[in-house]
This record gives sequence, structure tokens and C-alpha cells, in this order.
Amino acid sequence: MLRVASFNVNGIRAAQRRGFEAWLARRRPDILGLQEMRCPAEAVPTGVFTGYHLAYHPGVLPGRNGVAIASRIAPSAVRTGFGHRIFDPEGRYL
Repeated sequence: MLRVASFNVNGIRAAQRRGFEAWLARRRPDILGLQEMRCPAEAVPTGVFTGYHLAYHPGVLPGRNGVAIASRIAPSAVRTGFGHRIFDPEGRYL
């Protein structure tokens, strides 16, 4: 059985201080969707996602949004954007 979870972390660094790692270790979802990461990619705390492959988009409003998918199996592809529109790394339409 595949276990999928979704979590609005309201800031991954704050969630880490509130016990997110312990929650993740207890629940052990195969796929985890995260909303409101609220940090640049380089500031995602190390060790939080041990054992997971993380696909992360920080969003366009620094410190305000950002989404991620963590999966136990490496994704075969990661795409950002919607439909036929293409985004640059800052989230602007190309």
C-alpha cells in the first residue's frame, strides 16, 4: 500500500523546531506534499528529509510560499509550472 500525506508546514524551519522530523519518522509516508515551505532552497534544513528525494520550488514571494514533494523513490522527471507555460527559476513566465 502506498502512503501519501500532505502537510502545510507554515515554514519548514519553524516546523523543524516544532517536531516535524519526529512526525515524519512516525508517519513514514511514501510521498509527502508540502506547502508553505517559506525558505530559499539553500536554507532547507539539512537532515530533515533523510531517506527522501526532494523536489522543491521556492515560489515567487520570498519567505511567503514554496512547495515541495518528498518521495522515497527518486522521481523520473520534475517539472514546474502549469500546462504549456514555462517558468524560469524565479517563477516568471518565459
